[in-house]
Amino acid sequence: MPKRKTKKTKDHEQGKPAVNRNVKDRLFRFIFGNPEHKEWSLALYNALENTSYTNPDDLEITTLENAIYMRMKNDASILVDSRNFSFWEQQSSLNPNIPYRDLKYFVSTIEKYVYMNHLNEYSSKPMKLPRPKFYVFYNGKEKAEKITTLKLSDLYYNNGDDDDISLELIVTQYNLNHPDIKPMACKQLYEYQWFVSTVRANKEKMDISDAVSKALDDMPEDFTIREFMIANRKEVIEMSLFEFDEDYYMNLFKEEYLQEGIQKGIQEGISRGIDSERIQGIRSAFALLKGAGISEEDSIMRIAAQYHLSDTEIRRILSEVPDRH
Repeated sequence: MPKRKTKKTKDHEQGKPAVNRNVKDRLFRFIFGNPEHKEWSLALYNALENTSYTNPDDLEITTLENAIYMRMKNDASILVDSRNFSFWEQQSSLNPNIPYRDLKYFVSTIEKYVYMNHLNEYSSKPMKLPRPKFYVFYNGKEKAEKITTLKLSDLYYNNGDDDDISLELIVTQYNLNHPDIKPMACKQLYEYQWFVSTVRANKEKMDISDAVSKALDDMPEDFTIREFMIANRKEVIEMSLFEFDEDYYMNLFKEEYLQEGIQKGIQEGISRGIDSERIQGIRSAFALLKGAGISEEDSIMRIAAQYHLSDTEIRRILSEVPDRH
């Protein structure tokens, strides 16, 4: 495919490694949501909750795995001692909407918990559910307080009267750049932040892949995550592309969807001139565009332009029940 070859060459010339669409994890999740190293997750939980659990088997990784699009996955969540949920998000940009996102993650997670534990929500006896706590680890370049409290109620209309709120969700945000909070009594979190800061500094003098490689090579010998990170060097480099240049690579995702998905779905329908395939091409292109984060309105406009149809005709086709015969 000539266009794809040109795209890769252009990225390479700009010092940008080609995006790997199969990379779905973020670096934070790779470290603290990894079933192979639950002791690191447990260490972070102990630091956050001032507890002293020592057995990694007391912890279950509950991070959502079935999301269609990578931005809909939570970074990490765990269940400790079958009684306590802890939800963790790492952010390189400030986001006041985290409480809403955590609400969605919690609902999906607790529904699974109720099902897996055979709890009956219609019973006359009250169910026993784990207590949830929500945290954000911020390490971006914008200024932020040492600790910030984010509330779901801050997003409500008329949120001035706290006594009149029926649904609340509170997120504690830690600024990992703050000098008083870096270690946080969790060695692995300190090591992760050291790596992020080192890559960011290296990136000022070299391209991202070299910046990550140098940070891996310079990682102190006594770091507990060092051996794991170096053994997974390729994956760490690929995940770091999103960690340090997320906007650029998210746009690459969208562009690849447009170039490959739309052209494949739409142009095949147009060239064959068969109504059923044209309709399927429209529906497939719409799904691909929405999956790439394009708004519904913009998706319809793009498809209409490709097919030389009106927006109204595209909406009519999308609203029809597909023929399954």
